[in-house]
Amino acid sequence: MTDSDLDGLRSAVARIDPVVDDRRSAKVHRRKAPRARTLKSAQIVWLGGDPIACIVRNLSESGACLELRGAVPPRNTFDLVFDADRSRRYCWVAWRRPPRMGVKFR
Repeated sequence: MTDSDLDGLRSAVARIDPVVDDRRSAKVHRRKAPRARTLKSAQIVWLGGDPIACIVRNLSESGACLELRGAVPPRNTFDLVFDADRSRRYCWVAWRRPPRMGVKFR
């Protein structure tokens, strides 16, 4: 199947089910702040718990996507401490899909 065949098929589907395009658009515009791809190392920390190493896969002013190297934290709130500059952000878990999870900053 060629690229022009695929474009024709997409157009035909959009005419039959215009909601398909609306769902894609809604997903793109759902975030409050645009996220940038990153590969920053960080630690998930909370009072009384051992730190959990993670990688920040994408980052914005309002949140981030974390990839965990080990166990998933049992708490829904914690501090995220960036290894490079030791800056700290208080986080609330928005979603979990191991090995990744999305967090909102407070």
